[in-house]
Amino acid sequence: MARRWIPVLALVLLTVLPETLLACPVCFDASAENRMAFMKTAIALTVLPLGIVGGTGMWLRKRWRELTSESDEDLG
Repeated sequence: MARRWIPVLALVLLTVLPETLLACPVCFDASAENRMAFMKTAIALTVLPLGIVGGTGMWLRKRWRELTSESDEDLG
């Protein structure tokens, strides 16, 4: 029976204390400099993994072509 009250209690606490819902202080900072730093960091953290995956894919494709051209030369 007590477990049924946990979500209700959490909802009441979050309603009474709305500051706890904020993701982080940087996201809602009034300073334009901090907001720009946050946005630049978010962009970098999005582009970096995509670049790593894309670069690895391009390298694998190049390597595959090199290996298949060498095997064609050996046969011909």
